[in-house]
Amino acid sequence: MATSSNQLGENMAVSTSKPGGQKYGLSWFDDFQMVDDESVVDQAYKIFRMIADQAKCCLRLHYVLNDKEELVNVIIEKLPVSWEDYAATLKDMQMQKELRFGALVNLLRVEEKKRGQKVLLEKKEYSRYLPLHKAALRGDWATAERFFDQDPGALTAPINEFSDTALLVAAAEGRNTNDFVKKLVDKMPPGSVDEAYGNVLNRAAYVGNTESVKVILSKNPSLVYFRDGDSKRTPFTRAATNGMRDTLLYLLELVKNDEDSSKLFPDEDSAAFLMDQTIRSGYYDIALYLVKKYPLSAFSVRNNGCFGLESLATKTASAFKSGTHYRWWQRIIYT
Repeated sequence: MATSSNQLGENMAVSTSKPGGQKYGLSWFDDFQMVDDESVVDQAYKIFRMIADQAKCCLRLHYVLNDKEELVNVIIEKLPVSWEDYAATLKDMQMQKELRFGALVNLLRVEEKKRGQKVLLEKKEYSRYLPLHKAALRGDWATAERFFDQDPGALTAPINEFSDTALLVAAAEGRNTNDFVKKLVDKMPPGSVDEAYGNVLNRAAYVGNTESVKVILSKNPSLVYFRDGDSKRTPFTRAATNGMRDTLLYLLELVKNDEDSSKLFPDEDSAAFLMDQTIRSGYYDIALYLVKKYPLSAFSVRNNGCFGLESLATKTASAFKSGTHYRWWQRIIYT
């Protein structure tokens, strides 16, 4: 987790108060990364002032302060992760022509202003979808349908700063919105419920909205095997992770007659992860079903080297009498 510039000052005060401040005064420096919820220009100035204050008791910071190129490199390296592309641009500029701290700050100020204007434009754009967003949250189909009739593009457009669509908001965040979800999916053009809706399916499975899961899969059954691009998670693992038993059972029922287990478990990591999450949620009966139905899941190993069944021994000792330390009266009840 990134350390804010305020925490940075506190960490410096602690680290340099230890014996041999020159040795111990660098952990804050190496761990620190700028964050998005503070001005990047302000954070750059704070880093500069703190380096200047501590340079006399730390040789490395003394070198950074007095080497103008190194100072600029340090500031660039500490930019927020969301500034990664611009940081690369600054590094290229630094290689072509050495930047001074003042010039760097001016560039950061211009870029920060551009980003601020972009956010304002996005907020202005999304503000027109506010009535639709509210309708999706409360399942108000009449309001939503009027909005769609006036703006058909809103059926699939992102309606908030998180790029959520009306379908995702209704399926994953709304209350009493199952009828809304069905009508919305029915209103969509043929073939539009494609891979793009896999994320909606995953979110609905995660929150245990089984009815919305059914609606989406009724339009495109193949989405049951959807895996998202980043984490490769599926509706099955999403439901298991968040303890949504009914949704998980429904999904497993859908695929029980599919002889090609590679669709559900394309690799060992996916099999081991579903087993692990099922056990962690306390669904030992479902875990046993997985072992019988898909023997691979019992012996699969995750990419991190852990077995799917490992959590049964390391995380759930309380599930077994031998792993639980009962008092005398609890032992009587148990037996």
